[in-house]
Amino acid sequence: MKFNEHTQRQLYGFVFLALTIVIILYGTTYQQFRHFDIDDPRGIADIYGYIDMAHGNFSVDPLHRYRPIIPWIAGAISNVIEPSTNISASTDALSFYIVNFLFTVVAGIFLFYFLINVTGSLLLSFIGLMFFLASRHTIIACATPIVDSFFLCSIAAFAWLVTTKRVLCLALCIPLMAWSKELMIPMFFLPFVCREFWKWYYVLGVLGAFVSLWALRFIVGELYAEHIVQYERLIVLDAPWRENNPWETQSILHIFLVGWNGIQETGENIFTLRWLHAVHSGFSLVLPLAVVGVVIYFRRKTRNILLPITLLFPLSIVYLVTNEAGGRTLFYGFPAIILFALIAVREILKQVSYTKER
Repeated sequence: MKFNEHTQRQLYGFVFLALTIVIILYGTTYQQFRHFDIDDPRGIADIYGYIDMAHGNFSVDPLHRYRPIIPWIAGAISNVIEPSTNISASTDALSFYIVNFLFTVVAGIFLFYFLINVTGSLLLSFIGLMFFLASRHTIIACATPIVDSFFLCSIAAFAWLVTTKRVLCLALCIPLMAWSKELMIPMFFLPFVCREFWKWYYVLGVLGAFVSLWALRFIVGELYAEHIVQYERLIVLDAPWRENNPWETQSILHIFLVGWNGIQETGENIFTLRWLHAVHSGFSLVLPLAVVGVVIYFRRKTRNILLPITLLFPLSIVYLVTNEAGGRTLFYGFPAIILFALIAVREILKQVSYTKER
């Protein structure tokens, strides 16, 4: 099958982009993977539930239990690497690294094509990609046994599909994206601020996301019913709302409890050095650049960023305020935050020079 010259150049560009992401991502994440101690996760305690799920044990926290895609794939990879009932911790780490690495590479590809569609600049798009690949949260999502890589990939794909106005494709994809994390659900409503997304099939896609979440919970509940019952028996009833409530109701109430605890945590620590460090941990100086970029963008008369993408920034701030994870949840708005930072970078590049005058 022969391609015309333009198509060949696009394919070569895609291959070059993918290889560049692989090279950089391997360089930034290998040390984290190689020296990460599962016995001492240094605050990333979520790993234990996901590793248990990879081993087929779903007697874990409900918020983790219904994010099974990465653990299922990692478990399958572990069985290929070391077919044994006693899989070692190093095999667990490697299997999660492989699957998370692949999802993060795909996330980087989606992010690059999203950025180049908005900025029209190859240089700025590569700079934005570097911001993403060098982020502490990207490195952690890739190199530790957690499930954020699938979530980051879903967010990047969502941003690209919205920007390119692939409404039907987005409608077909969001039921699968919903399986990455339940925090994807609010994002699915953002495109409704644009008339282009007022399509019956997109509405069906959003409804399908809820159906797919229900189906996932049903499947997990059927496959691991004994594990769930075991967890219910072992869990300490440490709050009144747990009593006389079905376990699914307790799970929903637990989400609101997490949000309330996050608001209290933010209120107690806001503008302290610890809180400011947590907020900046995923972006470093990219976040101040993004704030400057927002100011520059809204002072202009032209608007080339779709409103659903812009709204990812304030939505990530809501996640920040309502979650004790701090900067990790702010990072979920990375397509918009990096894009606004690039607006500031563009203005800076206009004022500087790195070559001699001729």
